[in-house]
Amino acid sequence: METILALSLVTNIGANAAVKAASLAARNTDTAMARLGSGTRIGAARDDAAGLGTASRLMSEARGLDQALRNASHAQTAMGELVGKYADMGDTLQRLREITVQGANGTNASTEFTYLNKEYDELLEHIEAIATPISSGFTLNFQIGASADDTFEFTIAKISVSDLGLQPSASAEGLSSTDAYTGHISKLDSALATVVERQAIIGAHINRLDYRMGHLATSSQSAKESLGRIQDADYAVETTNLAKAQILQQSATSMLAQANMSKDVILSLVQG
Repeated sequence: METILALSLVTNIGANAAVKAASLAARNTDTAMARLGSGTRIGAARDDAAGLGTASRLMSEARGLDQALRNASHAQTAMGELVGKYADMGDTLQRLREITVQGANGTNASTEFTYLNKEYDELLEHIEAIATPISSGFTLNFQIGASADDTFEFTIAKISVSDLGLQPSASAEGLSSTDAYTGHISKLDSALATVVERQAIIGAHINRLDYRMGHLATSSQSAKESLGRIQDADYAVETTNLAKAQILQQSATSMLAQANMSKDVILSLVQG
């Protein structure tokens, strides 16, 4: 049974359908243009509510990892400064040991001991000056991850001339004889061993941070890639959508004009 449509003037069914189609096409055109203009697929929560939540989480993770990477780099810089201090101490201690070995030689007289002791004391003061910033020791906590518990604690043990077991030449165990200098060689060896051990510990921490930074860089890259797959606009898809929406919009506008003109038939009937 065929459906017979009455000629109606008040309700223009064709025009209503064309208006709806034109409105939908205009919205799709705006959406495609917004995505192409911004480069992102999710401009608002209505575009993809679940995707927006995931994208926000991945953004936080990526930015946190990037900052953690910078933190680890700063930690390495701080440790590198300490390595420099200990290296300077080690060089100075090597010279002190050289002086001590020279003083242990039986050809020295009181005049030579005076000269040796003068240089010895000056070098001890130099070591004390280097050690002053870390003479009390302290602990540093570095945030090297995106999560609150991704921290690295680094403890710097106190160090000074006395901690190294050394004293000025005029102390109770004064360096005023060959035997005194001979007995002092072992103290310099012990001091050197302490400094080298500290350097080795810091060097191990720096190497650990190297690997940590590599891990952070890889994790950040993975998070950004995942974020891009969720958030970034696909230009091939969006340009196709834009062309389709523009054609449909033009077509719907044309049909709307045709629907409005169709009512001329009713007017011709009325006018006889």
